[in-house]
Amino acid sequence: MYFSDPTQLYQLDLEAEDWEESIVLIEEYDGYVYKRVPESPGWPVLFCELKRTPDCRIFLSGGQSTPFIHVIQEPDKPGRECRFEQRAIELPGLQYAGLPNHPNFSLGTPWEHYCDSIRTSTSEPIYKSELSLSVWPNPASHIVSYSWEQAGTFVKAHLYDMNGRLVDSKDVTGTSQSSFWLTDQAPGLYILELKSRSGELIRQKVIKQ
Repeated sequence: MYFSDPTQLYQLDLEAEDWEESIVLIEEYDGYVYKRVPESPGWPVLFCELKRTPDCRIFLSGGQSTPFIHVIQEPDKPGRECRFEQRAIELPGLQYAGLPNHPNFSLGTPWEHYCDSIRTSTSEPIYKSELSLSVWPNPASHIVSYSWEQAGTFVKAHLYDMNGRLVDSKDVTGTSQSSFWLTDQAPGLYILELKSRSGELIRQKVIKQ
């Protein structure tokens, strides 16, 4: 896990027995000031928002109106082996409170295959589960139902909104069909997620009209 203040970036090990003791200072702001014109006082390129990218790096925005993005190149490696680079990416224009704050467009890809989902074209599916799920009606107005071939395949069902907030959940052990009421939910896109007995996650997009 990574966290920062405007001038320092830290890493900690969530699997350590004492995670507080595992905190490591990765890097400090090197003092660079971006000047769009030489006579201006400029903007310090500090540390601000952190965002995991589809290629499994972590982008760290500069916090001011500058064209730079800091990058943690290998975030799963410990300490400075993570290869943090200040101003690793220079954008063609200024940005503030934009990158790297994009929504997650990789919906439906299991997390263990997330970093393989950056391909733009392929003749074969990146990941194909042997589990199947039917969802109807979709779009739905009041209730969305879902079913699968064999009772006992799944144990939990969850419904998330586009902010990743859990809006409903239920135990589906021992059945092959269930449903969620959408009457009290705002129109928009939702994610239906079912967890199998083996821990595999199957996701489907659901549209509430």
